[in-house]
Amino acid sequence: MLSELNDPGAVRKALAEFNQIGRENFLQKYGFGPSRDYFVQHKNRFYDSKAIVGAAFGYAFPERGPLTFDQFKGGEVSVKKRLEHLGFRIVRAPEITQHYLLKLNRDQVPESIGSHDWETKDFNIGPVCRSHAGHRLNPLPPPMTPGSEVAIWVNGDGNLGGIRATARIAEITHAGLRCRLRDISFCEPVRLAHLSRHQSHLIRDFYEDVNANRRSRVRHLPVARWNALKLLIENRSSNSDRITRVRRVAALLNEQAHNFRVSSLQKIRSCIHRKKLAGSTIFSAKTIMDTYAFHLGGREELQFNIGEEVYGDQERFRWGVAFSFESSRSLPDINILAHKVRFFNDYIALYGDTLSDMRMWYFADNDGPIDIGNPQRIETSLVRNQVFVFLGKHTLNKQIDTQEILTDFDRLLPLYEYVESCAAIIPAPAPFIFRSGHKKKARRANASIAARELEIELRHEAIQEALHDLLRMEHGADVVGTEQICLSGKRIDAVVKRDKAYWLYEIKTSSSPRMCIREAVGQLLEYCLWPGGVQAEKLVVVGEMPLDPDAKTYLVALNGKLSIPIEYRTVQVSEV
Repeated sequence: MLSELNDPGAVRKALAEFNQIGRENFLQKYGFGPSRDYFVQHKNRFYDSKAIVGAAFGYAFPERGPLTFDQFKGGEVSVKKRLEHLGFRIVRAPEITQHYLLKLNRDQVPESIGSHDWETKDFNIGPVCRSHAGHRLNPLPPPMTPGSEVAIWVNGDGNLGGIRATARIAEITHAGLRCRLRDISFCEPVRLAHLSRHQSHLIRDFYEDVNANRRSRVRHLPVARWNALKLLIENRSSNSDRITRVRRVAALLNEQAHNFRVSSLQKIRSCIHRKKLAGSTIFSAKTIMDTYAFHLGGREELQFNIGEEVYGDQERFRWGVAFSFESSRSLPDINILAHKVRFFNDYIALYGDTLSDMRMWYFADNDGPIDIGNPQRIETSLVRNQVFVFLGKHTLNKQIDTQEILTDFDRLLPLYEYVESCAAIIPAPAPFIFRSGHKKKARRANASIAARELEIELRHEAIQEALHDLLRMEHGADVVGTEQICLSGKRIDAVVKRDKAYWLYEIKTSSSPRMCIREAVGQLLEYCLWPGGVQAEKLVVVGEMPLDPDAKTYLVALNGKLSIPIEYRTVQVSEV
């Protein structure tokens, strides 16, 4: 059947159609797969030989139509022989495996560093049509072919541009103007700054030339230069285990986030800020640096952050949220972040107990990490340039639990929403769950806490412990609990469970009953009367000093106005 094809013009028409609609559409139209062995080489372009023959047959015999893939065999004795008979050059795939540099701008880099996002993206390999001076050029598209090896260069600022990955060309699309990649292999960024003074002139001159001529998207690499680049990449990667871990963890978090609410972070950002969707993953290749990563779009926000840091003589891995008060080209004014600190502090005051297992620390002027303690408000003194404030967790383990990180990201997401929406989005209500028992706290505190605050904290714990013992004797251990989390996220000092409701206790350490009542009543009312609050049968203010006559009169007046009775209970403890 192939012997009937004797018209070179029919082949040229098939080649022209291939150029017009692109390889992907051409193969799909005629029902052929990509060639593995033989290609037609025509005007510095390469074409799938069997598909070209099938389509050319249709041009030669319109009444019979093109041949399908199962109507004839490809290979050397059929397709290759027939096309060479018609005057076309046929080459084998190993003969056309070339090496290229593919240059991308940062905005062309896929959001994710997962291979899937890279392998499904079309990359522009079309020639630049205008010179630096604005003159129109008419260059030919590069003769890239499937199977060719490429080093992927990502442009940066100054000397920041560099090799980011290696890959192979999977297919050429859009009439030779775009390509798709396969066999992606990410590597440590290899930038001009990473080249040693003893690096070969071959590589240094090459880097300087690429940095200076950023408009050319593709350039051919001679074998010697390709081999030198490969060796440089391998040496760089073998010395960067820590950097690899940050990038690996970021990729795993992107891939495993689908079962967590934080996977919708970019959609949440888009809704809050009424902006176009920036991407689909938590982290992007643009926001993953050598030793840390933050979420796409997070430079001007309370950012989800992971990273490596040195604490003493040990390295630890962190995850959580952060304010990065460091001015840069992408954040010229830190006031964009400064006004958000107010909402962070409000959230911690209202709901901070839900994050009580996390810690806060900061870096300032290249010093740190400096421990702050449990979740608390960010002091005004830290809201300045060159300060990085973090809330989250850290570990010294080499093995990172990505599921734990994603779980903690989900727990921090309400904080992010509250801050970025300026308190328009509040945490979803959670049911009040009573738990009996009392967990004793260690009688110690951070030395940086003022002496007065330390004394109050320790005395509060002592009163709470004594109150729990009294209530347990009076009502039984199964119905008495301390530190009960209510709807607002605050912790109730003590709770007694009744048949249909609860008795709520709030402890104050002021030296007068009047001050204790003043400080406690507002909190007790919030616990039970705020929408979705605890169903309370009695509210009890707990203090060390007994009621005086004026305080008794005040309580009588309060009970005359309120439907829930308020009482005062004296609990005295020895010196702590």
